[in-house]
Amino acid sequence: MSQPLTQKYGGPVPRYTSYPTAQQFTPAVDGETYARWLGAVPPGTRLSLYVHIPFCRSLCWFCGCNMSVANHYERVRRYLDLLDREAALVAAQLPPCEVSALHWGGGTPTMLRAKDVTWLAARLRRHFQLRDDVEFSVEVHPRGLAKATVAALGAAGVTRASLGVQDLDPEVQAAINRHQSTDETLRAASWLR
Repeated sequence: MSQPLTQKYGGPVPRYTSYPTAQQFTPAVDGETYARWLGAVPPGTRLSLYVHIPFCRSLCWFCGCNMSVANHYERVRRYLDLLDREAALVAAQLPPCEVSALHWGGGTPTMLRAKDVTWLAARLRRHFQLRDDVEFSVEVHPRGLAKATVAALGAAGVTRASLGVQDLDPEVQAAINRHQSTDETLRAASWLR
């Protein structure tokens, strides 16, 4: 009889939020090495592009992501400029490829102002060739979500959203510091539809 799945697959695994994965980046990896890795991607490969927005309005105590609480939006805006520069550098090293999946994660990508959602989506389309049928997903925190941000996401081509509901019980939400009422969550779902 084979071993139970929990034993077979129960070990630690890397987080797949970057390519190469974070565990491959060591002090021995310099810009030249990274450029060589990107250049070795076969032309015509369908790419998945992950864009990390590492800012939140508050810290969820269960979160294992690289993030920080943004008390001033100017930090977010400066980060977006740096992200644009990094996207240009990465795209310049890749052979001709198409992006078939684009994911904005975080942090809280929906804390971006509507004009910055529009700007970032346009900059990514400038740097990368997105397929017409690209799956464009975004992580959403219903608390503090602005209707204008949702409209900008729709105009940018978002096709899927994750509302990040951990639990709707207020006692559990207090314990994990992830507050989002049922009403906020339903309103966010309605706006996204």
